[in-house]
Amino acid sequence: GAPLSASAGTTMLTGIASFYLEQSFGQPTFRPLGGGSALTATLRMPKTAAVYGASDPSVLRTDARNAARAAGFNTASFDFDLICVGAVPGFNWAGLGYVGAPGSWIRASFDAAGGTASHELGHNFGLNPANSWATGGQSIIGSGSNVEYGDSFDTMGNATAGRRHFNARYKNFLDWLPTSQVRLVPTSGTYRLFAHDVTNAATPRAVRIASNTQANYWLE
Repeated sequence: GAPLSASAGTTMLTGIASFYLEQSFGQPTFRPLGGGSALTATLRMPKTAAVYGASDPSVLRTDARNAARAAGFNTASFDFDLICVGAVPGFNWAGLGYVGAPGSWIRASFDAAGGTASHELGHNFGLNPANSWATGGQSIIGSGSNVEYGDSFDTMGNATAGRRHFNARYKNFLDWLPTSQVRLVPTSGTYRLFAHDVTNAATPRAVRIASNTQANYWLE
């Protein structure tokens, strides 16, 4: 059966495009259906769900792209692809995505804002998870542990996906927030900081503090 309807797919793509257009301040986004993006009909795969669930997800992507080509789609014409599936035994995740390369899988998570897809596309853009540093409430700079996906303010973390902007460091990495809008703080002092998620905000939108030769603190 169909993992999602054509209308749900259209709505999801609209949500993805809107989110990226907003948080990148009008730089990259995704084309509408028929204007550069495409949504296939439901494609029958050559293997069973059980086989895919026990295999590397790349096996499903290869078969899905082959099926799309057989249905008349030129996969070379697209920069990104989302493989949308329903429940698959062995796939215990809502989404997966390569980091720094095209290729995303969305499993039964097709909300209107395109949250899971926006997160996985962020990985495709080269972003890692947005983590948090847990210190048991003792200190923001003390000993603790790194919690993967622990940032509750970022779609690349444990946030309301598709509704929370990527953090300022990630926006700078993607050149959406140019370095000219980032204030490097070399000494103690008082510094003015403006919102990084407001299109016409003043600068600086982020403050970077060198912690040591291997790490920086970013304030936003």
